[in-house]
Amino acid sequence: MSRLIAEHQKETEAIRKEREAMKSELKEEKKSELSTKLTKASNRQITLDASNRVLKQFLNITRTVQDASESLEFIEHYCSHECPENFECAIAIYLDELNELKLKFKERVFHFRQSAINEQNVHQEVRDVCKSYLQKSEELMMSESLLELCFHLPTAVENKKIFEIEEFKKKAGKLSEDLLLYPSTQTCSSKILKTFKTSQSSGGPNLPTSNYNLSPSSSLIAVSNNSSNNISPSELFLPGIIENTLRKVPPRCGFTTHHANFYIIRNCATTLAIPLSIIYSDSFLKSHVPASWKHAIIIPIPKKGSLTSPENYRPISLIDPFSRVCERILCNYIKINLFRNISRFQHGFLSKRSCSSSLVHSISEYRLLLSSHKSLDVVYFDFRKAFDQVDHQFLISKLDSFGIPSNIISWLTDFLSDRTFSVKIDDFVGTPSASIPSGVPQGSVSGPLLFLVFINDLLLKLADISSLCIAAFADDIKLYSHDPLALQMGIDLVESWASDNSLPLAHSKTALLRLGPRNSSHPYTIGGSLIDSVDSVRDLGLLIEPNLKFTRHINRAVALALLRSKQLLKSFKSNSPQFYIFLFKSYVLPLVEYCSVVYSPPPSSKLAHKLETPLRFFSRKILQRCNTPYCSYSDRLSQLDLFSMRHRRLKAQLLLLYNFIIGASYFPSLETHVRLSSSSRRPMSLICINPNCSNFFSTVIPFWNALTINVPHFLCPSEFKSLLVNNIARF
Repeated sequence: MSRLIAEHQKETEAIRKEREAMKSELKEEKKSELSTKLTKASNRQITLDASNRVLKQFLNITRTVQDASESLEFIEHYCSHECPENFECAIAIYLDELNELKLKFKERVFHFRQSAINEQNVHQEVRDVCKSYLQKSEELMMSESLLELCFHLPTAVENKKIFEIEEFKKKAGKLSEDLLLYPSTQTCSSKILKTFKTSQSSGGPNLPTSNYNLSPSSSLIAVSNNSSNNISPSELFLPGIIENTLRKVPPRCGFTTHHANFYIIRNCATTLAIPLSIIYSDSFLKSHVPASWKHAIIIPIPKKGSLTSPENYRPISLIDPFSRVCERILCNYIKINLFRNISRFQHGFLSKRSCSSSLVHSISEYRLLLSSHKSLDVVYFDFRKAFDQVDHQFLISKLDSFGIPSNIISWLTDFLSDRTFSVKIDDFVGTPSASIPSGVPQGSVSGPLLFLVFINDLLLKLADISSLCIAAFADDIKLYSHDPLALQMGIDLVESWASDNSLPLAHSKTALLRLGPRNSSHPYTIGGSLIDSVDSVRDLGLLIEPNLKFTRHINRAVALALLRSKQLLKSFKSNSPQFYIFLFKSYVLPLVEYCSVVYSPPPSSKLAHKLETPLRFFSRKILQRCNTPYCSYSDRLSQLDLFSMRHRRLKAQLLLLYNFIIGASYFPSLETHVRLSSSSRRPMSLICINPNCSNFFSTVIPFWNALTINVPHFLCPSEFKSLLVNNIARF
């Protein structure tokens, strides 16, 4: 019996061990199978994530193409015979939009290609589909036809060349149709999704297409179609718009009229968006501005002359930060929807326009006129306290004729009325003053735009005078002409306008600059007295001389730069060359390089040599301090990783010309100075229309053509800057 029990136990133990071995073997098999599945799933997820990142950028490109097609469709509509009034302005707006879309397209394609190269795990079919679509879209967006339309249509519209406009209408329609044939975002995404069916059939995660907004983009604020010319506050003060505006305020921690400074406001943008939306909407509906928003802290900024005279100070206002945000939203609406009403000769306080673009335009026009007429007179006007003497009643009337919605005008009327101020000197703040009867607040967001509206009708009237040329930067207006009668008519018009609009001229500061070897020295009068002729005049900070050689300006700038360099070397001690270079770039270069794109002395001239003096002196001194053996100027530049002043100047000129061509900077009548070559092998080649007038274009275009001679396609901004940095030293 005991033997049978022992055998049974032995058999039971053997079966148990066999079962455990089978379980262990089965567990190992399942673990291996599970590991294989997990590895496959992980690889699928890695591929999917990489593909998603590339696809997200690709979808942005397709949306840009769709937007370009819509812009071309609008251009085709406004070029038709049944076009509405002010079609020139509408075409200009959509051409600007088209230029921006082309720029955005090039940037996005560039970044897409970089991502496609860096993302090694992208699904191959996704990569292939994207590349095939991308190649077609690039051919359309960078085509010669589109480039020609953007470049030459403004001239045809301005000169009212009906047949050319009709041709451009057909071309815009054809391009729009071609871009529509290019698959939409939804079609692209659908086709790419099909490439995932096989890889996802084993249970992998689905492509999260819901993360992408597949609908065409639309502007944040649209023009109101309300017959009463009002705009709803719900359109203006959406929490999303307010949050975006708050995030763009500068993160400053300095003094403000409110307990919360800009740094706090910027970092609390999400929290503040909804409460501010309610406050702004209520203020806008009632056309009532809180009293704290109307109070300004004035900080007197000295201009020039005696510091003991109040006349020589500029009253800069510190405004409530929440008022500035509200102003910013309203001004953005006005600029987006009513920009077409502003004179094309105005360069002040507007995007894509600057002192450099204004001066390059003026000096280029001077040289062009002198090349044909040998005589030119320029009159510079100065308004006495222009921003502080704007009459509110006249301004409100002009806002209405400008096309601004009536409820915005009502809000601005209350914003300008009953304003008070206190003066701040160091840490002392004075008591509030009585109300301010006139002027727009300097330092506010809306002040510059309101002044542009106020002076805009003067520029429009001056543009109607034949043979008279105009240039304006806010209140700085200059008239120039080879015809003395036309120039005197312009002077009389400015004088009568100033009198009618209660904005007095400072007759003693009105200056006359005579240019040209055959100048007749015709006398000009204003207010019954002769305008004095001067041998130099300061135009937006640049000293202009009759010979247009800028000798005085260069001598003064170099002297100031050398003085500043010596002050820096005296004030700071360090063994780091990079620290000194940082100081030089921050405090010295702005003195020498301000508007340096305007003048181009020959490389071997004394002026060009003099412009190198501050950098030559400073580089030698800092290397001496850092115990570096003496070496030549070119070797010092190489050690410090710097370009010479001449190369820096040439680089700035080429960048400005590039911005003129692509529309990133504004130049009126660009087509009278330069045009694109029709060569398909050199798509970036330019032709100077007036090569003998020695202006900005005749000087810079030869370097441009030499730089871009081997470029196969029109470069995007980042590509062009890279080309400049790598090749500028060889010129």
